[in-house]
Amino acid sequence: MYRAGVNADFLDDVSAKLTPGKWAIVADVSEEWETPIDTRMAALGGTVFREIRYEIEDEQDKRDIAAIKANIAQLKKEQAQSRADQKAKIQSKIDGLNKKLHAKLEQAKNRRKRREEEGKAKVEALEKKASKAKGEAKAKIEERIDYIKKKEKEGKENFKRWLEAEGEIWI
Repeated sequence: MYRAGVNADFLDDVSAKLTPGKWAIVADVSEEWETPIDTRMAALGGTVFREIRYEIEDEQDKRDIAAIKANIAQLKKEQAQSRADQKAKIQSKIDGLNKKLHAKLEQAKNRRKRREEEGKAKVEALEKKASKAKGEAKAKIEERIDYIKKKEKEGKENFKRWLEAEGEIWI
């Protein structure tokens, strides 16, 4: 599920519609307008399910980091109550988990950076398209540009707040 960029709720929704004898197509698509795909799929008897992939990735990163931190906290409790000969082994596990924790954070930062670059590329492509468009088509493209910029700004701010909160804990 994580590699596919979907969550269990999304799979439950699809599973409810995907009855025996039916099949699914999974695509990673950036849309300017949902209606054309929805209309065409409905004409073919299909249903479209959408999930914003980056939100799933962010949720998974947060869960993974919380799980690692919980494991570290549990090991620290065990270490405090352990005999001297066991403390070094437990510390080794804690050190390994701390490395894993920092690697997970780097992975999240790299994913955020990649999404920012993708967002900029989308905006540039749409701006180029908007410069050639007129009337309602141009207005729709500009609306899409504003939406992408707004979502990117929100995502960046949320990520920054999350990192700051995690940084306070790691220091």
